[in-house]
Amino acid sequence: MSAGWPEDFAWDAGAISVLNEIDVAFGNSERPVYFTDVNHCCECREHHEELSEHAMIELRRSNLGGAAWDPICFTSPQGKAHLFPILARYSMAPSFWPDYDWYGTQLVFHLTSGGQYNEFWKSCDGGQRLAVARMIEWIIEHRKDEIDQYLDADDWLAAWQLWAA
Repeated sequence: MSAGWPEDFAWDAGAISVLNEIDVAFGNSERPVYFTDVNHCCECREHHEELSEHAMIELRRSNLGGAAWDPICFTSPQGKAHLFPILARYSMAPSFWPDYDWYGTQLVFHLTSGGQYNEFWKSCDGGQRLAVARMIEWIIEHRKDEIDQYLDADDWLAAWQLWAA
């Protein structure tokens, strides 16, 4: 598991099954040369540098920031696909990083922003969409407390409707 995870944390069999589907679906996604448009602004350049500094599986929760400083907001669809296995893990995990909110509340924004015009959704093939839909189902079923805490129930339902279609 990546650096920064609690030593006593372990996934259950259902989570492992979903994560294996995510790994298969997104495992061949190439690492982009640039995660963001580095020439757009200094914030885009900083986000690219943050994401490119580590191998995908070595990204820590702290590298993904918070809602106000979220490098994934500016990441290309190719970058999101490359990072998706670790983004899924942080979203499926309970909220146990004391300095950060549960990552699922950030990911659900990335999965639903723009609805059917969502660039990441449009870039994914049927197998990737199905794997994401299964992850969303798992999160809705197993992370009810986090979803309720962040008032994200409608967002997760909208995500499932988009990705399972």
